[in-house]
Amino acid sequence: MEDSIAISGNFLDKQTLPLHRKFCKTNPELPKCADSVLDLYEAHPGRAPTHDLKYWEHRGKATKEEWCEYIVPGMKAGMEQAETRSETYIKMKRFHAQLRAYCSGEAAPPAGEDAFAAYAAGALGAGDL
Repeated sequence: MEDSIAISGNFLDKQTLPLHRKFCKTNPELPKCADSVLDLYEAHPGRAPTHDLKYWEHRGKATKEEWCEYIVPGMKAGMEQAETRSETYIKMKRFHAQLRAYCSGEAAPPAGEDAFAAYAAGALGAGDL
């Protein structure tokens, strides 16, 4: 399901296509990274953004609070299911603490409250395209 949503996002919103292309450089064996699929993404006109969406809007939530009510318990449940000291557990624990702080208002919002932009900027790196 996550892959379907991500692929649809790349198809409909070309702003995420550079991030997907970078992912595909390290995962070329995946079907969603096939040259024919990437060519389809590139050829599709995408949607014309009328405004920049907040991260939670990209995730289908109307407000930051609605997104926080969804993600914080979900991250905690995932952390409880992961094996202690596993890579998944360690990452979830770190992100869960950051999310709790952000959602409670204790931490400053990332990149002008656009968590996706902060993530994409870090993931893409300077001059990495």
